[in-house]
Amino acid sequence: SEQQKFEYHVVNSFKKYIHQKYNQKIRFRWIRTDSYENVLRAVENDPVGAFGAANFSITDERKKRVDFLSPHFPDIMVLVSNVNIPVAQTSKEFEENASYLKNAITIQGTTFEKSIKQLEDTLNTTFNFNYVNNGAEMVESISNDPTGFGYVPLTILLSSINNKSQIRRQFFYTVKLEGLAMIQTKNSKWSK
Repeated sequence: SEQQKFEYHVVNSFKKYIHQKYNQKIRFRWIRTDSYENVLRAVENDPVGAFGAANFSITDERKKRVDFLSPHFPDIMVLVSNVNIPVAQTSKEFEENASYLKNAITIQGTTFEKSIKQLEDTLNTTFNFNYVNNGAEMVESISNDPTGFGYVPLTILLSSINNKSQIRRQFFYTVKLEGLAMIQTKNSKWSK
């Protein structure tokens, strides 16, 4: 996917940076996992010191588990919906259209899920939660569900538009966080 290509580029740029700055060559052993939580857990519990590249949002909760490298990209999440759901032009209109938002498509344990739960509180409603494994599955599920919606990174929205997916942006309740960054094992020798 486009996101995996981006993450691969970030890791290889880091590798080049280490070589240029410290004249050290490093090799990476790539391990694919099926969820953000599995990447977090693998990095958190690695006895030697590992890196995770999955466009992690920097959050206080995650800082307790892993260390973050400097952000490599802004972390902007936008609310998207199936093309069958009207786009609101005002916040009042969005609240009136909220009845169309039935199935929240998200990844469990992520800032996407947390943002949808905050939206539930703001709108004083409840949604049906449908969990998927990654951003590409979110876009596909929202595209296939006439009442589907969710938060996606702005980067995924932009690539989805190019792929002519059946989603559209809702212009309210955008979430901006500290940034996207790679993670590493807490107190790794790389931290020094």
